[in-house]
Amino acid sequence: MGISLTFGGFQEDGPLETCVRNIVGHGPPWNVRDIQQANRRLKGLTIKIRGPLERKKKLATIMTENALTYSFKNEHKTRTVQQYFLERYNVRLARPELNLVRFGMDTAIPMELCHIEPGQFARGRLNAEQTRRMLDLAKKAPSAYQNLIKAAQRGMFSSVPFNLATENEPVSVNGMRLISPDIQFKDGHTINDKEKESASWNIRDRRVIHGLSLKIWMLVNVGERHHERISGFIEEFGSAMEKNGLMGMKRPIDVEHINPHQLDDFIVRFPNQAGLQMVIWLLDSEDSQMYAKIKRFCDVKLGSPSQCMQKAKIFRGNKVDPSYLGNIALKINLKLGGNNWSLLRNQVPILASAPTMIVGADVSHPSAMERAFGQPSIAAVVASMSWRGDFATSLRLLPHRPGSRAVMDIITNLHEMMMEQFCRFRDLVGCAPRKVIFFRDGIDAGAFQYARDIELAAVRSAFFEVFEGQTGDITFLILNKRHQARFFPARSQDAINGKPGANVKPGTYVDSNVTIPGNLGFDFYLISHASPLGTARPVHYHVLEDDSHFSADELIDLGNKLAYNYQRATKGVKLPAPVYLAHLACKRATCYFDNATEGSEAASSSSDPTELYNRFSQNFRIPPEHLLRVPFYA
Repeated sequence: MGISLTFGGFQEDGPLETCVRNIVGHGPPWNVRDIQQANRRLKGLTIKIRGPLERKKKLATIMTENALTYSFKNEHKTRTVQQYFLERYNVRLARPELNLVRFGMDTAIPMELCHIEPGQFARGRLNAEQTRRMLDLAKKAPSAYQNLIKAAQRGMFSSVPFNLATENEPVSVNGMRLISPDIQFKDGHTINDKEKESASWNIRDRRVIHGLSLKIWMLVNVGERHHERISGFIEEFGSAMEKNGLMGMKRPIDVEHINPHQLDDFIVRFPNQAGLQMVIWLLDSEDSQMYAKIKRFCDVKLGSPSQCMQKAKIFRGNKVDPSYLGNIALKINLKLGGNNWSLLRNQVPILASAPTMIVGADVSHPSAMERAFGQPSIAAVVASMSWRGDFATSLRLLPHRPGSRAVMDIITNLHEMMMEQFCRFRDLVGCAPRKVIFFRDGIDAGAFQYARDIELAAVRSAFFEVFEGQTGDITFLILNKRHQARFFPARSQDAINGKPGANVKPGTYVDSNVTIPGNLGFDFYLISHASPLGTARPVHYHVLEDDSHFSADELIDLGNKLAYNYQRATKGVKLPAPVYLAHLACKRATCYFDNATEGSEAASSSSDPTELYNRFSQNFRIPPEHLLRVPFYA
């Protein structure tokens, strides 16, 4: 039995009016857009109706009408809601101007009588500040985490039936450790032994292995105009780019200053610049709606990579932070199609011995609130075009499929996505990949057979179709992070920095004792990253199919090394690079619903999944091919 900790965001309880006020940012009266925003967050929550109709009901929608304006016929008489409550229940409404709340098809209740019940999970996505607070709460050191689990175990099994005995200590297992791979920069420079031990390195005094030039770019300053600071930024930015190996940096061809409320107009009149490589945006705040507009415009309509920067991170006082700009330089080089570093070819014989495609796939599901309005899931497939990486991306919406979460997780249109990737590989490399190693993220154990029957079959059929009857060797792995297993070092020398109570060292893996024997291949746990904060969550790898007959050691080693090829972080990460990129691609694609959520109140009245899917798919736009051939979302 596995016991673990779970953290989640809860909806604030109390008067419904207060909650709506907090969501939209101001008090009544609320316009249609405000009501739509509130409905997306609150639909389906349990509301306690106070007064003469005391009961609990699920909120269907907040209406645009109020108790003064909404009338209905009752007992052959037409009355407003205000009149009805006065005549029927002798209740004089104190706030009749507040919006009505609909419960079911024929029940409209004044908002002042509605209170949100406590203990309900938040329906919408947490904002940036809420996410930070949640992560701070969840960062429990391994020793504290283990103590909390033991306390929970004692509470749960203090009195157990059927003479069931439980141990209060975790199971002891044998673990092994892989040393971090060598990372190569320009001129043959590699990371040192100390950096390999810590699974992190510094880009300072090193140049990217394949740096590209940023010559035709535009700067857009959104917010206050500080011409001197902006000029200083341009100079420091150019220095940071060249210092990291992105030579030939030019000054921007244009610098625009706009106010946030002018963004929509600016996008409409955006100057057409031939050969534009990138648009860099300087922002005053973390505004998710503004960010989505910028990314949708640049990725889909303009067809140019973009980079958003927070001024609070750029400027430390009156000076520019060079370390921040150094990290931004790595991201920009990736978006232009460059490589920041690479693994040594002789250390990854699986990739270098024959043409090989490494694939990462992920599915992003909408929140419960977004799903209620019909927003579909998004699938991303990221594939390597060379042994170094050179990743290309395919994006699709997933058609609605009724059923369990296991069914919803399956990428039903994977065949056409893999045909895209195989065609790109054929065009760039000139042949078929001898081996395809497919890392699939985000599938629970209950869907493994679906993955084999549908997704693995789709990869095979796409390969057969593109390469005219050839059959490549497919290795199909599922990566699972939603599990309860945690590993704690039994000895201080096995912990990070030899510190008692710390996490296990990066590269630790377990392939026995707690693995799952069965007829669907073999499995192992791998912690490829260093976790200085919180308790490390291992990734559970399941090998469902392996035509190449790799050994367990070869696949564990490959999974660990690919975690060091995620080139926007100077450290080993939790997942293989293409899987992480697929996750980022899914997240970016949520920006591509071009006004699809407008009219959500009307959409919520429709229960036809096909109609809802069609509405979103008609407004979903995918970036042009030249962007999809680089990790423009990095």
